[in-house]
Amino acid sequence: MPLNDNNNFREYTLVALTFSLSGLFVFMFFSSSNNTASGQQQQQQQLQTLNPSQNIMTNATDNILSLRGSATTSVKPDKVTVSLGLETTNKTANAALAANSKIINQVVDALKKAGVSNNETSTSSFSISPNYNYNYSQQQSSDTTAKKIVGFTVSNTIQIESTNINNTSKWIDTAINAGANIVDRIDFVLSNKKLQETRTHLINQAMQDARAKADILASAAKMKVVGVRSIDLNELDFQPTFSSIPLARQSTAAGAEQARPTPIISGQEEITTNVDAVFLIR
Repeated sequence: MPLNDNNNFREYTLVALTFSLSGLFVFMFFSSSNNTASGQQQQQQQLQTLNPSQNIMTNATDNILSLRGSATTSVKPDKVTVSLGLETTNKTANAALAANSKIINQVVDALKKAGVSNNETSTSSFSISPNYNYNYSQQQSSDTTAKKIVGFTVSNTIQIESTNINNTSKWIDTAINAGANIVDRIDFVLSNKKLQETRTHLINQAMQDARAKADILASAAKMKVVGVRSIDLNELDFQPTFSSIPLARQSTAAGAEQARPTPIISGQEEITTNVDAVFLIR
């Protein structure tokens, strides 16, 4: 059909290349002539219509390729926090405190002999509280709020924070044998050093994954990756959460014979990091 040279005729060729990559479909659009503002708007509408929520796509106007790279690894904790201590009860506060101080010092000395260093231990909580006879108020007709103090309880809890996680069972058994009757909690975490090493490794792997996908897509379209426009690291909370072990606050008979050490297993967790990258292609 003859064309009028005075008319602003613009011809666009839509080349759709569709293929599957990791369960995703990709649409690529290329323009074969000059773009105007209206032409750009029309092409953006086509992209939104054909692929409104695609994670991997190309924009023909800017010749870009946007996609996500991922990396996952399993890590084991290399740091442990153990909270343990002693509760003592006596008729007077001084007597309860004296008994508590004597035994807790024995516990600390035993832990030091078992390999716990001074900089790995600290006091996490200390309290002296009265014990009441609440039935006493029911026997007093003149004052229904009266309460009778029948004794005092002293609680002293120490915290061990160490990277020697293989000694956790040994330290708990040592503390119990020395007189401790409280083991509150055991928490496993990553040390700052291992956390940073794991983070760096995952970021590198995720970026390599994104670049590999970009090279495959560009090659299939007879194009190549020539640069990177932007990188976005999706990282909400990189610190992995390992299963903590809350233990009941109950007395354990000191000196009780134990045939085997207390089993404490740290386990491991998976960490995933995603990188959203925009590549330049031509």
